[in-house]
Amino acid sequence: KSMEHKLSRSAGVDKAAVTDLKLKLERLEAQREKERAEYESNIGKYSSRLNEFQKTNEELENQLQTQRVEFSMFQSQAKSKLQELSQHKKILKKEVIDLRKKIDEIGSERDAALHITDSHKLQADSEKEKNAMLEKYIEKMENQVIVQ
Repeated sequence: KSMEHKLSRSAGVDKAAVTDLKLKLERLEAQREKERAEYESNIGKYSSRLNEFQKTNEELENQLQTQRVEFSMFQSQAKSKLQELSQHKKILKKEVIDLRKKIDEIGSERDAALHITDSHKLQADSEKEKNAMLEKYIEKMENQVIVQ
């Protein structure tokens, strides 16, 4: 009986140990299940945030590409405008040079015309003086003729 008793007691201890191990296993499984649920929840959150970041990144990439295209167009327009202005500047420079030549020519012509005008004025004044002298001479002659 003692062997049976020992076996029975040993079986009871083993049963208690098995029950204890089963409880520990259930607790560990419950804890593992809870942690798995947390991880899955975190994975869902992080996946959602990752999608948001990817969308935002894609939108920013599109905006950047649009701005690059706009900048390129603006740069091209500015270069074209600069070339156009450069051509206008050359044309205006030539026109200024031509106008300065014309101003010089007109100034020379004016000076020549003034010289001729002055010369004619002097001649006219001289002729007036001669006429006045001749009129006085004629008057004297007429007076002498009348006196005689």
